[in-house]
Amino acid sequence: MSNELSAEIQKRGLNLPKSLEQDYDTKMIWDYYRFLKDENEIGGFFSKSDTERIFERHLYESLIFASAACEEYYVATGHRVSRETSILDAGSGPGLPGFLFAARTDMPRVTFLDSSQRRLKRVADYAAEHFPEDHSTRFKFQYRRAEEYTANYPLIVSRALIPFPAIVELLGHLQKPGDVMILWSPKDALPDEKVNIYLDKLGYVSRETVAIPELSFLGTRQIIVLKKMRSSQKGYPRKWKDIKDSIPDWKPIRKPST
Repeated sequence: MSNELSAEIQKRGLNLPKSLEQDYDTKMIWDYYRFLKDENEIGGFFSKSDTERIFERHLYESLIFASAACEEYYVATGHRVSRETSILDAGSGPGLPGFLFAARTDMPRVTFLDSSQRRLKRVADYAAEHFPEDHSTRFKFQYRRAEEYTANYPLIVSRALIPFPAIVELLGHLQKPGDVMILWSPKDALPDEKVNIYLDKLGYVSRETVAIPELSFLGTRQIIVLKKMRSSQKGYPRKWKDIKDSIPDWKPIRKPST
């Protein structure tokens, strides 16, 4: 069955996600894309330089991320994303990638978390207008700082909040053993031993980094799959100031230029 989303993906020479029409409400995604594009200037969703790249750089990238994250969640837990799955999109901004999870036909419950209402409130208003019947269960919007928020989520995703691995400490209190966190990997390598020691303090184990070849036209794209195995060690997570101050310590190891 043809649809506007699939047609646009093919028109731009991009790879169609596997089982797109089976796994997603493609009209829901297409309408949301039109909303982001039409309201971008008023809503301040994306920078002016990205105005002509909203489809590839933001919507399509988030769609591929959501598809890969759901697959890796199943690999890590043995459970498929379903109506019973609560997902947190941390630092959601214009609602990405969270809206792509909400557009899945298995309809997980998605919480959009951002400390600023500037962009996300417009997304909340859009969801309330277009999905009034299941708005309260399918979408949840929280305008809070992550370190001050309390809840539990079997799956946490984040597209752009703070750099890895400090983001794990910022969000780790929102998960219990057995839960999974899936994040974008840094473009450059980080010291494995140092990262693993840090993650161990937070109770997490990192699975293999997963490459996303469908997004190679945007540069290197990889995701990190983390599973919480136990509670954090005493003293972790630290206060936000300490987490923030530690971010510069995670300078990537850059390959020497030739």
